[in-house]
Amino acid sequence: MNCVSESVLRAYHDGELDRLERPEIEKHVATCAQCGNRLQEIAAASGRVQGHLLSLDASTSEMNVDPQTALSRFKARHGAEEKHAPFIAALLARRWRPAWVCALAAVFVLCSVALPSGRSLAQRLLATLRIERVQPVRLDLTSLDGNRPLQQMLSQMISDKVVVTVDEKPQHFATAAD
Repeated sequence: MNCVSESVLRAYHDGELDRLERPEIEKHVATCAQCGNRLQEIAAASGRVQGHLLSLDASTSEMNVDPQTALSRFKARHGAEEKHAPFIAALLARRWRPAWVCALAAVFVLCSVALPSGRSLAQRLLATLRIERVQPVRLDLTSLDGNRPLQQMLSQMISDKVVVTVDEKPQHFATAAD
């Protein structure tokens, strides 16, 4: 049998192997000196860690401490004053920034709608975007009469809805009654 990995030796030491693998590992450790030494090192390290953890264990006398007494001892050691953030700093904290941005946007929209100067500004902006006059453009396609594919390609390029209109002669009226 080849030497077993360190993780298998740790599992063996911790008792995590199933009952079928355990006898095979015991037999191998008994015959292989290198694996036996590694298992002893793992056991020694485990013992040291367990000793350190047990030294951190709280005794039963320390478990029955009154919380008020513990708080007063803590305040006496670390200073009784508590540092509070100023009210303004608490309001402008990072977690409140999205709320402040939404509130500011709502105020801006309300002011622009409610105040006359805001309405006039919005009307001027919309007036610049409004189309007041449409200028039709005349295309002379007579030079393309013999080239049907080019005509189709040009009409598709201009628009899917090309409207061809017939020129009419302007009608002149002499009076308003006509």
